[in-house]
Amino acid sequence: MPALLEPPSHACRDAVVRRHVDQAAASALATSWLADLSERVSSLLDDATYADGGCDYDHAQRRCRNRRNVEAVQPAGHRRFSFLTPLPICGRNNSALGVLGHPDLDGHKLVCGLATLAKASRRRPAVVFSLGSNNNFVFEQAVVRRLGRNASVHTFDCTVDTPRVPPEIRRNVVFHQTCIGERDEDVPVDVQAPARGRRAFRTWAAVLRDLQAAGHAVDRPDLMKVDIEGHERSWLWRLLAAPSRRLPRQILIELHYNTLTEVARTYAASYGRRLVSAGELAMLAQLWHTRGYRLIAREDNPQGRMATELTLLLVEGC
Repeated sequence: MPALLEPPSHACRDAVVRRHVDQAAASALATSWLADLSERVSSLLDDATYADGGCDYDHAQRRCRNRRNVEAVQPAGHRRFSFLTPLPICGRNNSALGVLGHPDLDGHKLVCGLATLAKASRRRPAVVFSLGSNNNFVFEQAVVRRLGRNASVHTFDCTVDTPRVPPEIRRNVVFHQTCIGERDEDVPVDVQAPARGRRAFRTWAAVLRDLQAAGHAVDRPDLMKVDIEGHERSWLWRLLAAPSRRLPRQILIELHYNTLTEVARTYAASYGRRLVSAGELAMLAQLWHTRGYRLIAREDNPQGRMATELTLLLVEGC
């Protein structure tokens, strides 16, 4: 599985990377990580990965004999993400990783250099983007607690008709009834019933341009939380494939290999939209690597066997 592009060679010099990342060690580990990616994915095609009882593994043909869909040759549950091994580069053995939110509650995120970000925010307010809300502001509240009252949070969700930002963080949070998408367009909520209204989608470049035009001091976000229930794969691909020089410094993303159905807020497990293979996830990993991101944390979601939490740190090429 060859790399899509040669990884960038110049280091990012923001405060977190300067303080916590050993550039030479990180570069060596990243080179090895990419070189071994194909082997790690291939190793998943082993009978030990199948635990759902639906597979009679044929060692000679390396396939399941009694199932006739692509899921028969894919590892089940969180094992599908097992090739995504984090690099211990945020401090020695990731000692500079901090928890944003309560560690025992769903929705907490792992962030590199939280104390460093909080200190830097006293001089230049930290800028945080939050994609996906559903009127749940636990993440935004955690940001303000840890990064200080100077933190500036921009929350994006075109599916929320009436935002209800908690009073204690209203001075910190700007809610945008917009989704960041592939193109600038207004999409009907229901094509069969146009009167139900439309949802606004804007490209990454348009969002940054509009924020600056509105007077917000946004160069690039220090943190970007992405929780958009299975749509994050295409979103991340388009973000990283675009020729933007203002990529987020850290991406905190819940990655699924399933997604929500079109008509209801229920997950498509083995029906509806197809599931995403380990190989497709590996292509996404290649892309973030070529744009200079390094995977520094992975926590499998205990409430969802098809989801895992990743932290990507921009180390090179910014």
